[in-house]
Order: sequence, then structure tokens, then C-alpha cells
Amino acid sequence: MTTLKNWLSRRRIGFSGVLGLILLACFLLTSLSIKSYGASYDETLIHEFANNNVRAYINLVFYKPIESLTEFYDLSYYGPAFWIGAKITNLPLQALFPALDEYDAWHIVNFATFLLGAWCLFCLGKRFGSPLAALAAALLYLTQPLLWGHGVMNPKDIPFMTFFLASVLAGIRMVEEAARPDGARPEPHPLFVWARRRRTGLAILVLLAGLSLIDLVSSHFLSRAVLSALIDQAYSSGPGNILHSLFLRLASHSDAIPAATYIDKAIQIVNVAEFAVLLLELGGGLAAWLAYTSQRNRWMVLASVTAGVTISIRILGPAAMGLVAVFAIAKLRQRSAGLLLAYLGIGLATAFATWPYLWTDPLGRLWASLQVMANFPWQGKVRFEGSDLAATGLPWYYLPKLMAIQLTLPLLGLAAAGLVMVRSALRRGLDWGLAAIPILWFLAPMAGVLILHPSMYDNFRQFLFILPPLFLFAAIAVEVVLGRIRNVPLKGAFVLAVLLPGMLAGTWLHPYEYTYYNALVGWTGQVERQYEGDYWYTSACEAARYLSSIAPDGARVSLTDSGIQTQFVRCADKKFLIFIEGVEKSLVKPDYSVIPTRFDDDLGYFRSMLVLNTIGRGKTGFMVVKKAP
Repeated sequence: MTTLKNWLSRRRIGFSGVLGLILLACFLLTSLSIKSYGASYDETLIHEFANNNVRAYINLVFYKPIESLTEFYDLSYYGPAFWIGAKITNLPLQALFPALDEYDAWHIVNFATFLLGAWCLFCLGKRFGSPLAALAAALLYLTQPLLWGHGVMNPKDIPFMTFFLASVLAGIRMVEEAARPDGARPEPHPLFVWARRRRTGLAILVLLAGLSLIDLVSSHFLSRAVLSALIDQAYSSGPGNILHSLFLRLASHSDAIPAATYIDKAIQIVNVAEFAVLLLELGGGLAAWLAYTSQRNRWMVLASVTAGVTISIRILGPAAMGLVAVFAIAKLRQRSAGLLLAYLGIGLATAFATWPYLWTDPLGRLWASLQVMANFPWQGKVRFEGSDLAATGLPWYYLPKLMAIQLTLPLLGLAAAGLVMVRSALRRGLDWGLAAIPILWFLAPMAGVLILHPSMYDNFRQFLFILPPLFLFAAIAVEVVLGRIRNVPLKGAFVLAVLLPGMLAGTWLHPYEYTYYNALVGWTGQVERQYEGDYWYTSACEAARYLSSIAPDGARVSLTDSGIQTQFVRCADKKFLIFIEGVEKSLVKPDYSVIPTRFDDDLGYFRSMLVLNTIGRGKTGFMVVKKAP
């Protein structure tokens, strides 16, 4: 390993540089092929909900109602922090690249978030093994077809997994900085020097910010009284009054519009001004404080904000803070109390600020979100081992088995070996507080699922966030294996060997990587109707392109699910007459039908039609295109 490190050093590139280049290559490769991916079933509603939340902030600034924007099906119970950020990022992305539609832009942002998770895993992995072992673990993560596929078109679970990773990493860095002896404080920032000399000016700024905050929180209790008095006086005063004359110039239709309307408009203007004052003062003050304060405090703010955003992606985010708290108590003992209190306070404030649904009733709605997410009320069925089961009636081994058959075999073997080797790693110097993080991260949710049997569907995508510990365990095992291999090419050959199954399978499955199953069940092509395949109906896009190549404009096409329609129409190159079929005896006689194989719908719908094409991999079909005889 030292030889390999020296070889890289001579070429002025480290393991982090190697990973950075690989991540860049993956990003470019996926961005160039982004049109080949269909959209997932949920994306249309998520895009609309993201728009609503962006408008909620605009309404907040302009003092307009927001309630109708935050009440949105069950998506209200998900924090929208990532969706808001993705929506804002998509606007310039689509402006720069007009060929991208909204779905393409979202997929690129989703995938960039997935790649960020690989980087966070590498940084965490270096605490459990050498940089080369951490690189191998990050590449194992990157080459899991299941994660790669979700990384493109899953705007729910991949962002949560990535930010959970980032929260744990930033929290560990925060604790590590707090454990170091205090160093010399940096030179005072120029703003602090100015503040010492201009205390009166600083006091005025603080007072202005305080009054703005009080007025905003109290629904303009202060400003409304002042503005009402001024506008009423302007209305009632005579022609010789200066205030009355000025008001007539600004409000030429005051004779036809009541005073209350002008008061409301004035409140909106004051609301915008107060927000501007607060943002400028708080932003400037925070920037100056971060420039002047210690490295420990900088990491504390970064870790807290990251954890808050994680909570505002999914209500299980506090679990990441709990893992950090375990490490902090193990590392700092009594000194952890103050740090964790600040960490929790800033984190919750960030979650509140980035989740508009909570603004009107923070505690009540937070509790409601926790209850819903703990056992999501999904009414559909789940295909497992050839049977259709209720989401609340799955066997106890459902989650462990799906993990065993949907992750690559090298990862499973290395993770199991690494878990066994944790004890020896502790003897070699691994911090026990650090070792507790992946153990609790993986085993606690797994035990909760085995004991409580929560509702699960769409395989186990809701539990993708518990997978990163497996790669950390794998890093421990890779470290041991590479330590016994002296030849540099053999080290590379070993790493390539553990990555190859995922790389080959992902290439073959593209663009349906998330449907991956390993050799334990005969690979994806042999699964057929035993397990869930393309449960998000992303293959509707390929079906639309195929039908566009053979069917004329205006052909009548029947779809069995309204959720497929948006994805189908988006990818169709021709205009079809779309009908949504409930039963085969519909009065509409379609020319073609597009039917997903999920729950064997293709066997039940339009049995008299001829099968033109089955979209899938191997013997496993995802979507069937039929034609009227």
C-alpha cells in the first residue's frame, strides 16, 4: 500500500484526487445519457410540491397566505429542503441547457447528490481503514446498480441517505475539533474592529433587527398600528395637509379604494423591508463571526445546519444526530453537554426554517409527520417470493432477504467479514466511539424492523439510508486483505474484482439499474414475476418511444394507470389519444395498450390483444406493448 501511495505521490495525485476524477467522469457520463432514463411514478407530484414550497417562501416575504401551498397529499409529511434546493438549482441548469426538460434537470441534480454521498463515504471510510481501503469502499458504493439507478430518479430516498451520511461526517468532524486543545484565536475580523469603534451604530443595527423580528413574529403588531394611524390620517385630513397631498400623489384612486386595502399593501412593503434587514444583518454577522471564530465553532455550525436539513428531508433525520451524540459523549464526556445543546438547537432551527409545513404548528405537525413516517399508510400490495402481500403483512425476513439479493455479492461478503473484524480493528487502534456509529446505524433500524414490522413497499427503498455502514465494514475487511497483498498490480486486481459484478450488471441493466438482483436469485433476468421489478414504471418512457416508431399520430392508446400517463406522454414523439383503462370491458376500443407487468397486469388486461414488445431484461418483463388484432 505504501508503494501505491508513493506511486500516486510521484504523479501529484492522491486517493482523494482519484475519487474526484472518477466522480467527475460518472457525472459527465450520466449527464450525457440522461435522456435514456424514464421518470419515476412519484416525480410529477414532487415537482409540483417543490414549486409550492418555493412559492411559500415568496408568500412569506410578501405577507401572503401559505397554508394552501404546504397542504399537499402525503408529501406534506416529508420535509421539502432538498426539493426546494433542487428546484432552485434546476432553473439555471435548464436555462444553460435548453435541451433538458424538467425531469432531466431533476435527474442530474439527484445524481450529483448521490455522488456527494460517495465522497462523504470515502471521508468516513478513512477513519476505518487506509485511504486505499476507503477508496475501494466508496467505489463499491458507486458501483451498486441498485443505488446508481435510485441515484438518478429517486428524489426521496437518495437525498436522505446522502444527507444522513453528510450529517454523520460533519458531526464527527465537529467532535474531533472539540476534542483538540484550543489553539490561538485568529486575528479579529475587520467588522469586529469596526464594531468596537462604532458601538452606537452597532446598537442601532441590533435594535433595528430586533424590532423587525418582533414585528414579523407578532404579525406586524407594531407596524400595523403605525401604518393604520398614518393612512387614516391621510384619508381624513384636508387638502392643505402635507401627508394628505403626498398620499394623493402615491394613491391616485384613493377615492374608490378603501383605506384597509392601502394598509395591507403598506404591510406587504414593510414585510419585505424587514426581511431584507434581517437577512442582511444576520448574514453579515454570521459571515464575520465564522471568519473570526474557531475551527470548532465553524464545524459546529456546519454540522448543525446539515443535520437540520436532513431532518427537513425526512423526519428520521434526528437519528443521525443521535449517532453523533454517542460519539461526542464517548469522546468528550462531560464537555459534550454544551456542544450537543448548541448542535441540537441550531439543527432544529434549521429544520423549522426549511420546512414551511411546520410554520403554523411546529410541535403538532412534527409529531404528525413522525407518526405517519413511522408506519406509512400504504394500501397497495407488494410482490415478494411470487406472492402479492399487504405492505403491513410482510414476513419478518423481508428486509434482510431483499438486502441479500439486491446488493452485490462482493459487498455482502466484505461487509460480513468487516463486521466480524471490528474487534480486531479496535485492538489496532480504531476508536470504540467511532466503531459504535456504523454498528448502531445499521443494527438499530434493522432490529426495529424485525421487531415492529412497519409498513414497507417498493422493495426497501425507504431503508436505503441504513446501507452506508455496510461499506464502512467493507473498508475494514479491504484494509486487512490489502495489507496481505504486497504486489501493487495485485491490489488493483483485487479492487477491480470486487467492483466488476456491479459494473457489468449496471451496464446490462441500463437504464433500469435499480431493478438489480444478484446471483442468489438468478440475476434480474431470471427473477420474472417473483419479486418487484420496475415498480416505479420508468419503462413507460421506452414504451412511448417504441410505440412512436410504429404507430400513427392520433392512435388510441390505453394505459392501465393514470400515474404512467405523464411519463408516457413526455417521451412520446407523436400525439396519441390516451385512455386510462379500469377494466377490460371499457367502451373505448384502443388500437394499442401499454401495460406494466407489476401484479401480472399484462396477463389480465386486454388478453385478446397481440403482444408487440416486452420491455425488460432477460426473462423479466417490465412493460408490455399490445396491439388490437
